[in-house]
Amino acid sequence: MPAHLIAIARIKDPEKHQEYVTLSGPLIKAAGGELLAAGPVAETLVGTSDASALAAIRFPDAQALQDWYDSDAYQALVPIRDAAAEMTFLTLAGE
Repeated sequence: MPAHLIAIARIKDPEKHQEYVTLSGPLIKAAGGELLAAGPVAETLVGTSDASALAAIRFPDAQALQDWYDSDAYQALVPIRDAAAEMTFLTLAGE
């Protein structure tokens, strides 16, 4: 069953964020991930949020998502990610 990663970001450093996106993209693809949508927050319909950007990524299954996240290659990007933005990652199983 597919698993999805929803990334919610409050970007602190746009240049670092672009570096993170550029470096993480090939790792996602190598893990079987597919970027479904990404970009700035257009509108908050209900509630409050200080998120400035969102991304939705589909992986073949929950194990592929977890393996990507736990990989040494991705973990090496964590300092860049954390310098670039305050991130929240949520996972969702299913279509």
